[in-house]
Amino acid sequence: MFTRKRALKKNQRIVYLENNLDQFEKEIDDFAVLISELEEIQIKTKDLFTNYKSLIKKIDKKISIINTFRYNYKIKK
Repeated sequence: MFTRKRALKKNQRIVYLENNLDQFEKEIDDFAVLISELEEIQIKTKDLFTNYKSLIKKIDKKISIINTFRYNYKIKK
C-alpha cells in the first residue's frame, strides 16, 4: 500500500521526463472539431442533394408535359 522513499544509490539519478501531451490533446481536439464540421457539411450536402433530385424530377415532369402538349385552335367566322 504505502512505499517508503528510498535513498539514491551511487549510480542512480533522478530523471524528469518532458512530454508534449498537451500539444497532442490540442491536435486531437482540433481533429474532433474538423470531424464535426465535416458532419455538418455532409448533412447540408444531403439536404442539397435531395433538393436537387426533387428539382430534376419537377423538370422532367415539365418536359414531359411540354412534349405532350397539343395546341388546339378553332377558326371562327
